[in-house]
Amino acid sequence: MILVAVILFITFSACKKEKATITEKKFDSYMPFKKGNFWVYENFTLDSSGVQIDRSYDDTLYVSNDSTINGNKYYEIKWKKGSINLYQIYNNWLRDSSGYIVDINGERMFSSVNFSDTLRVRKDADFPMWKVILFYKMDKSLKSIATRAGNFEALNCKAEVYSNEQGNVIQEFINTFYAKSIGIVEANILFLDNPENRITTRLNSYYLQ
Repeated sequence: MILVAVILFITFSACKKEKATITEKKFDSYMPFKKGNFWVYENFTLDSSGVQIDRSYDDTLYVSNDSTINGNKYYEIKWKKGSINLYQIYNNWLRDSSGYIVDINGERMFSSVNFSDTLRVRKDADFPMWKVILFYKMDKSLKSIATRAGNFEALNCKAEVYSNEQGNVIQEFINTFYAKSIGIVEANILFLDNPENRITTRLNSYYLQ
């Protein structure tokens, strides 16, 4: 009986020790999802030298609601007015998923762990006026972004455009910069008919809980 008890004790201790070594990997958040969080942005146009040539309006992106969908908790993101730069973010349900930001359809909007694959593709059906296809991919290098809300080191989810109307040229089209624990700090899009100018959305202030 004593021998059996010793064997059971050793077996239980080994199992307990093995379980203790298993830790869940944690991923940094690049879009703090919590109902009530909001980000205020200024929207303007920049020329090729970076000079601001037009400033239109300020706008607010906010987390309006949360809901469990297909067993996962998603957060509803809304604009008060709406910016062309962040059309893929607002009026959408999003969540963090192991280093990705995904929507309810499984579209990958951002990643802090995947810098080699194309995250998603938007075909010209989404842009009937421009006849383009967008390929979204992460840029691994951090970029310093200066805003009225502070200076941030950010990862860029960059889209390249395949334009049927411009000789099938691939060019940089949209940049969306995410700062760790803050969210989107800047986004910009160029005019296909005037690629020297960019519409820019830049963080002005924010509130996070």
